[in-house]
Amino acid sequence: MSTLTTVLVLAAVLAALLAAGFLLRARMGTGGGTRSLERRFGPEYDRTLESHGGDSEAAHRDLRERVERHGGIRPLPLEQAVREH
Repeated sequence: MSTLTTVLVLAAVLAALLAAGFLLRARMGTGGGTRSLERRFGPEYDRTLESHGGDSEAAHRDLRERVERHGGIRPLPLEQAVREH
């Protein structure tokens, strides 16, 4: 194999690994994994799990839907007068 072919094969393998890593992270990083959901929702994770009778799949589906609907909402800082009120 020539050096150019070797470099191209290694670049293709690296690109495939990076793409797989990004896809996995995107799937798990948006609330898809149990730890991610627990960390993101805190005590609400346990309440949701309990409300679904311990069915973790149903609870995860519920929480992932919340992230999709409201995940982009970011709290804004309150003005000083509003905070004091």
